[in-house]
Amino acid sequence: MNKKTMSRLFLAVVVGILTLSAAAFATASDEIVVAHIGQITSIDPSYANWSSNSNTVYSAVYETLLNFAKDSLTSYVPMLATVVPSRDNGLIIDTPGGETLITFPIREGVKFHNGGDLTADDVKYSYLRKLTLEGPGGESSVVLQALTGYENLDAWAQAFEPAIETFSEASDATVQAMFAVLDGAITVDGINVTFRLTQPTGLFLQFISHYQAAGIIIDKEWTVLQGAWPGTAETWKDFYNPNEEDTVLYGVANGTGPFKIARWDITNQEMSLTRFDDYWRGPAAIKTIRLQYVEEWSTRLLMLQNGDADFAYVPPNFMPQVAGLPNVTVADPSPSGVIRVVFFQQIIAEDSRFLGSGQLDGDGIPYDFFSDINVRKAILHSLDWDRYINELLGGNAFQIKGACSRLCAPNELDIPVYSYDPALAEQYFKAAFDGEVWENGFKFTAVHNAGNFLAKSALEMIREELRAMNPKFDFEIHASTWNEFIPLRTSSQIPMFYSGWGFDDPAGYGTVNAYMASDGYFNPYMPGLVELAQQPGGIDEILDKALRTFDDVERNELLAEVMTISYENATHLWLVEEAVQMVYRSEVKGWYHSPVQPGINMPGIDWYSLYKD
Repeated sequence: MNKKTMSRLFLAVVVGILTLSAAAFATASDEIVVAHIGQITSIDPSYANWSSNSNTVYSAVYETLLNFAKDSLTSYVPMLATVVPSRDNGLIIDTPGGETLITFPIREGVKFHNGGDLTADDVKYSYLRKLTLEGPGGESSVVLQALTGYENLDAWAQAFEPAIETFSEASDATVQAMFAVLDGAITVDGINVTFRLTQPTGLFLQFISHYQAAGIIIDKEWTVLQGAWPGTAETWKDFYNPNEEDTVLYGVANGTGPFKIARWDITNQEMSLTRFDDYWRGPAAIKTIRLQYVEEWSTRLLMLQNGDADFAYVPPNFMPQVAGLPNVTVADPSPSGVIRVVFFQQIIAEDSRFLGSGQLDGDGIPYDFFSDINVRKAILHSLDWDRYINELLGGNAFQIKGACSRLCAPNELDIPVYSYDPALAEQYFKAAFDGEVWENGFKFTAVHNAGNFLAKSALEMIREELRAMNPKFDFEIHASTWNEFIPLRTSSQIPMFYSGWGFDDPAGYGTVNAYMASDGYFNPYMPGLVELAQQPGGIDEILDKALRTFDDVERNELLAEVMTISYENATHLWLVEEAVQMVYRSEVKGWYHSPVQPGINMPGIDWYSLYKD
């Protein structure tokens, strides 16, 4: 046997071994493995973590009364309710006193994962626990305001006792009075649950149909046995606004969805879910789901190629690497609904380790560096959007106008945006702090979530531009795990940080409120933005009108007004919304794109619809 023949034989053996190895580790015919970069921080659906990563788990494990119809952002299908309420079917009634009653008949014969039966009492408890657990900026603020007239419990308690600042300080009499209102706002009559809206809104059904709002249903009896709030006024304050890891459902779950949690390795960010065979719609085709945190793109690519992952997060700039791979499907680009944003902390905690020297001396920044609008405007004019979109996103993205997805109607209105203009940026920098910024320079640290290439690239592009403009301008870039990032953000430690926001509600209200309201998700920890929102006739009052109106045109105009205020005050660096592409193994069938379906830093997945062929 000559050397050439031996070489060919050796190559054939190696290829054969690699093929057998890939086949041996390929996912099973009834298993789905997802390689992602999102970090799941809690699986308690009543805790307001606003995490699309956790919501992805909720969508497999839990259910809501209604869901958005497939391929629709405006119509609904019944889930744990048996019918979608409407005025035509008599389940939505407008009272002479200006209130609205919405009744949901609850589906019978539905089992929780532990074998318990779904009841109307479970529905009421689920809403009350969510509404009574979370603090300001919570996910259920729209529902709470519709039921009580207040967006959070602190403001509501202050209406009873003006001298206090938080609900935790409320007297027993105030707590009893508040609980009586909530208890009477959600009533049970047999299999029916009725919500009494004292401040009706045209957005109520939208918000209870979303996994991120107040609508997830849990088992009351089982939850209380775990040590959760027992549903009484006397114990309410004991369970109000806890730390994330202190909620009793932080690491356990019991829903009615098609899958149940088998294992969660918090340290390694791996989760396994198994099929719930008693699911009311029938068992899913898939038996096991495994969610694996895989930070390195090269590892995710190898898993996808070898069949060790069925779905994988692929950064847009790496899409050419997966195009044409055998047995891999790359879906057509679709609107993501996900907006990318850079935040400026106008008043930074003075003990922050990200301030450098803490002085405007070329080696740091003062704690109020970003309170100067000239600094913010200078950075807003320092990003080359065309380059960012074309080089990093393959042209499959567009500059956003503010805190609202392109899928939402307010974006159709005329809202100004910032443009790339280095000369104008230089003028603003020279005006900042009476010229000291330009003369002395600055250094600080910006932060993004680990594994997010788009975030890192956006910050690097801004830094490159600033360094070219003035050699004295610089900042470091720190990649933070999600568990580290949240405490840093909520303690005002980070001078400038990158974050994204998944698709919220089709009207756009939820996202605009989260970014711009004084008690939205972000702003309670961002002095400067709070004061801006609270100005008379300003953002908070405009958003209140947008929530209350039933007129879609009026709501769109009001939300556009808030986005224009953001532009005028240079509140954020509104980046882009990309058109996303799901990448998955071709043997996987049943996936479809829906922006309302939560995803782990990637398009969402309707787990129940999946099968393999």
